[in-house]
Amino acid sequence: MGLFKGMKDLKDINDMSKQYKRPSMLEGLAQAKDAMAGIQETQRVTATGVPGTARVLGVTDTGATVNDHPVCEVQLEVSVPGQGPYTTTISQTIPRMQIPMLQPGATLVVKVDPADRDTVVMDWQAQSEQSMALAGQAMQQGGATSAQDPVARLERLQALKDKGLLSEAEFEAQKQRILGDI
Repeated sequence: MGLFKGMKDLKDINDMSKQYKRPSMLEGLAQAKDAMAGIQETQRVTATGVPGTARVLGVTDTGATVNDHPVCEVQLEVSVPGQGPYTTTISQTIPRMQIPMLQPGATLVVKVDPADRDTVVMDWQAQSEQSMALAGQAMQQGGATSAQDPVARLERLQALKDKGLLSEAEFEAQKQRILGDI
């Protein structure tokens, strides 16, 4: 009985898969070309864009992934030098390690295309550098007494993470450093 049930299950799965349209080779190549164009555009704006900050207003998962990283629509309030704040919505692949930073109210480092202010790219490298610098400053500002107090240091570190200024990986690295000093 088990063999026949397994064969029936396979037939059912095959029948279900036929209802979904499979892309042709040309459609697949066109999708790959579009993906490459998006990657190149992101690299261009990251390299040549105007630095700024953006406050996250909302995040929606599109259901799409690129290399197992989710593609999200992110509503942002963007601020760049010399311009007033404005809102825009971008669609961008979000590295899994950065997802915890995309909380409403969090402030992120971005680059903005000078020719099109609605073309905004999250600058994860600069974000990590800024987060590490802020964490280091917070550790030093505590003074000699609290700098020696690992509980106070861990509480300040947690506060930075809660504000979205540290990723989970950055938080863990700093936490291990504090615990190693004990």
